[in-house]
Amino acid sequence: MRTSLAIAFVVVMFAACKQHSSGSSATGQDAIKALGSMVPSTQFDRTFWQREHDANSSAWIEAKRLCRQTVLANYPNCLPVNDIIQTEQRKEPKPGIRQPRKSKRWVDGLRL
Repeated sequence: MRTSLAIAFVVVMFAACKQHSSGSSATGQDAIKALGSMVPSTQFDRTFWQREHDANSSAWIEAKRLCRQTVLANYPNCLPVNDIIQTEQRKEPKPGIRQPRKSKRWVDGLRL
């Protein structure tokens, strides 16, 4: 009896996990489809894309590729994606460019 209850519990938990993960995938696919629309989406706005960026989700990776490398770049639903990309690029130092050193200050012959 306990074994069958344990198996039933595992099956229910697996189904719940499977359903949850497919739901977020569907949302990601809907978000990707919305990028090609000329009508601004209220569901897939900057807040949505910021969450996807922070999670580095597959939807974010695909949106970043589509909005940077295709004709979708100027579509209204790519604007928040491009804004996040630009903000991200401003925060990262460019390779090969040295960051300025802290200057050494001297006061009355003593180095601070």
